[in-house]
Amino acid sequence: MVLRINHIVLSIILSLITLGSYSQVMDDAYYSLLMSYHSLNTDSLNKELRIQKIYKNGVSLAKKEQKPIFLYFTGYALANGRIFETSIYKDQELFNLLKDNFVNIWLYLDDKRYGNKWSEIQTNTFKTNHQPCAYILSPNEKMQSMPLDLETIRLKLLKKEVVDFLNKENK
Repeated sequence: MVLRINHIVLSIILSLITLGSYSQVMDDAYYSLLMSYHSLNTDSLNKELRIQKIYKNGVSLAKKEQKPIFLYFTGYALANGRIFETSIYKDQELFNLLKDNFVNIWLYLDDKRYGNKWSEIQTNTFKTNHQPCAYILSPNEKMQSMPLDLETIRLKLLKKEVVDFLNKENK
């Protein structure tokens, strides 16, 4: 029941933001609600995708398993990040491709402990600093795709990049 109420309140807040009626007064409530909503909705999915939230740990796992990396830069309070993630979670084929064939590293740039470090990695390595944004990397951290973000792609292109990469790997 709490999750349903949080979902409704979050939807209302996101609608207000979209309509331009959002005020600065709502910032703290919005952030707190979004953080709780995000953790309630993604914990089980994070386990299925085996999401790594520490870059070095994810790279080590990719090398150990000899799997490519799906590196995703986002933020806990990033509404467009939830749109990007929902697209992944709702598309069962894409979800399974990421689950079965990749080590998933998701870095939250507003994380209080590591956010600045993740921002430096994105800026210095990929020469960009916008979120949400994802990359496909080899286990040795070599870029294998163009930046995958909401500004340049939609779900079909993301899926195409993932499928094309896997087809090249399997030849």
